[in-house]
Amino acid sequence: IGLHNGCKTKYGKPRTIEIPSSLMGELFEYKLSNKRMEALKKVGIELGEDDNQIGDNAHGRLFVTRKGFPYAKSTFQRFMSDSRSDINDAINKGLSKIVKDKLKEISREVINFHEEKRRLTHKAIPRWYYRPHDLRSTFATRWLLRESKERKCPIDLLIDELA
Repeated sequence: IGLHNGCKTKYGKPRTIEIPSSLMGELFEYKLSNKRMEALKKVGIELGEDDNQIGDNAHGRLFVTRKGFPYAKSTFQRFMSDSRSDINDAINKGLSKIVKDKLKEISREVINFHEEKRRLTHKAIPRWYYRPHDLRSTFATRWLLRESKERKCPIDLLIDELA
């Protein structure tokens, strides 16, 4: 990705993103879907022969709203925030139920102590708090380990390929 295909990157430096071919196929199907095409037409955008957007309002974004506009950054971040809350709620409810079921014979005072300890620990070390940016380091770490093992070479030699 990079300026050559309309993607803004940090410092304008071209990048390579590895994704499974099945996901790439699904993204391409979405790109050419009637639903997306209809949304883009609402704002005067059509696709050229190379399947890229053309027109005065072309923005180059793959994911668009029903009205054809690109999603705002805040929309995606709101989705991530809601997902974090849902996951944490599910974890907390599940753990609380398990703990309460197992500790029915233990006094209420002991249970309250452990629940307070869990609550304070959760504040200090959240169970699930990830941001889209966190995926970069996870991807890089997994890629380096996999490639090092497959190529049988030190990680140091592969680091330059990530940039």
